[in-house]
Amino acid sequence: MRHFKTLIVAGLAALSLVTLPTQAATVLLQDNFNTDSAASVLNFNTLNNWTVSNGAIDYIRNGGFGISCFGAGGCVDLDGSTGDGGRMTSKSVFNLLSSETYRFSLDVSGNQRNGAADSFVFGILGIGFDSPSPLNANAPFSTYIWEVSGVSLTAAQLYVETSSADNVGVIVDNVLFECLTCQNNNVPEPSVLALIGLGLLGLGFARKRA
Repeated sequence: MRHFKTLIVAGLAALSLVTLPTQAATVLLQDNFNTDSAASVLNFNTLNNWTVSNGAIDYIRNGGFGISCFGAGGCVDLDGSTGDGGRMTSKSVFNLLSSETYRFSLDVSGNQRNGAADSFVFGILGIGFDSPSPLNANAPFSTYIWEVSGVSLTAAQLYVETSSADNVGVIVDNVLFECLTCQNNNVPEPSVLALIGLGLLGLGFARKRA
């Protein structure tokens, strides 16, 4: 009888080692603006991953024009030097499924040049957007997150824009667009784990009979 109990415990221990895999988000677009230019440039319009329209943006290398990026590379001043704040629209397009959940996040600071508070919005064309409270000058970098689900759209594009028009705007860095649920098919169903447990217990009974 002691041998039978040992087998049951061993079977349960083995079952406890069968864990669900970590669900990782699927990255659809990631951009830290580190490779767009080797130097800071006013009214920059050749970003690798974005089209600039409805105004202008300035490209910043960390420290350029007295502006600090989130990291040591590059970032974007969303209000360029034409007196008309810009819009960045992603060059990539995405086919969004209503069964999935998507997350759009970015790091944003105030304008760092003692200007007025600046507004900005970020979202998906044709679906919606998030409009955080205006950021005061020199407000530190914060991560802003917008999640959307239950939408179906082909050729969707991301955008970030400002209504600022005084040549000093919010600073944008580390844009990330992910699908949070696209890995669901890789997660074992609970019924599968139950079958594994029954199989291990069955081995215990077979050993008892032997």
